[in-house]
Amino acid sequence: MAIRWQRRDGRRPLGESFDTRWRKRDNPKLFSALGKVEADVLERMRARATGDVGGATAMYAVIKTGGKQYRVAAGQSVKIEAIEADPGSEVTFGDVLAIGEGSQIQVGTPTVAGATVKATVLAHGRHPKVTIFKMRRRKHFQKHGGHRQNFTEVRIDSIA
Repeated sequence: MAIRWQRRDGRRPLGESFDTRWRKRDNPKLFSALGKVEADVLERMRARATGDVGGATAMYAVIKTGGKQYRVAAGQSVKIEAIEADPGSEVTFGDVLAIGEGSQIQVGTPTVAGATVKATVLAHGRHPKVTIFKMRRRKHFQKHGGHRQNFTEVRIDSIA
């Protein structure tokens, strides 16, 4: 006979919530012996989720290149639209739309005057293939295609 708060097959251990048990099963490294998330793991997870490499007070910038906007921090590596530069060379981004540090932020109109972001080109490459498939039902029409976008990987050196 099963206890009321236990499942009939007895798989749910007593004294733990249902969510905690399944989180432990999915990623056991996150939990210490006491069942709590370790502080350094939490910090890495927060940094990965927010894209903040250097911590909460690190300086970041929003740059515009290739028709897109990127939030970057010093030391971060970013894949941007392809630019013509040799690997190992240094590039400077002059279109800085915003600069922030901690809770302070400076937004340009449209760019921040005198602000630059310096980066080093790491490599050139191509993104994974995007498959295009068009079909008209009952008309014997099928069209296959694919596309791979070029990119340049850069490492942000400094924000000034």
